[in-house]
Amino acid sequence: MKSKKGELIICIICFLTCIYFFVLTINFPSEARFFPQFCIFSLAFLCLIDILYYLFSFRGQKVKVKENKKKDKNYDNKKYLSTLTFSIIYIAIINIIGFFTASFIYLFLLMHFLGTKNKMLILYICVGVEIGIYIVFHLFLNVPLEKGILF
Repeated sequence: MKSKKGELIICIICFLTCIYFFVLTINFPSEARFFPQFCIFSLAFLCLIDILYYLFSFRGQKVKVKENKKKDKNYDNKKYLSTLTFSIIYIAIINIIGFFTASFIYLFLLMHFLGTKNKMLILYICVGVEIGIYIVFHLFLNVPLEKGILF
């Protein structure tokens, strides 16, 4: 139950942070406040859903402690180090092959290595993230993204 309480505390802190930033954006000009407030409201809404989920779904339940913690810890360390390694390689190759190509490869390999079995699901998520990044940053915000060999 300890980890569930920790997750609940993190959600509450995130929700309170959203309230703080929402109050800060009230003084923005009306044209500039829509997008930040939309993002803050969306995050606060998701945090509130998570808080309600933790409050109502774990009431009175005891969580079983795994017997082989050492094996799980080594597995978690392997995931952490592999994610760190993939991230460093990703940062290094962005300038060479471009942001979109590097991001696609990074997401695909990382999701596969972390245990997602369904390759079509990985492919759909990668394409969806790429399209989302393109729409938000390139079309909506006009942020130049690193171009490389392919894109």
